[in-house]
Amino acid sequence: MTAPNEERLRRLAAWADRFADESFTPGVWVESTTGPDGVIQLGWFDLSDAGQSFVSEMYELGWVYAFDWMAWLRSPEGKRLSSGPEPIGSASSDDLAKLITAIIRGERFGDGQIEGAFRSGILLAIARRADALGRG
Repeated sequence: MTAPNEERLRRLAAWADRFADESFTPGVWVESTTGPDGVIQLGWFDLSDAGQSFVSEMYELGWVYAFDWMAWLRSPEGKRLSSGPEPIGSASSDDLAKLITAIIRGERFGDGQIEGAFRSGILLAIARRADALGRG
């Protein structure tokens, strides 16, 4: 279910303080292991409770939605907005939804997408832009 846009923006903006907190982590990397039988279990990115809460809330609020996010990421606009935090300062609410969708859905295809967006400052920029859009 999609929340009204004002509420969606407010709740996304509330993540800015969490993302800016030095103790916040979206998760940890679990190292690959080799069992006694020689079977290798590849490592993966394990979302923290806070990271999982973010993902769940984005789905709940309708920030993650069905569209061809892979093609969008290859478009000039997708490349620009996913290149770092600076371009997000002029993003629309729709742009934020596309970027959030690409980050969260991308995690399914390549572990660490959420961590990369967090470490690069993109998630913080998204939350701050939501705050600015919510203030009008």
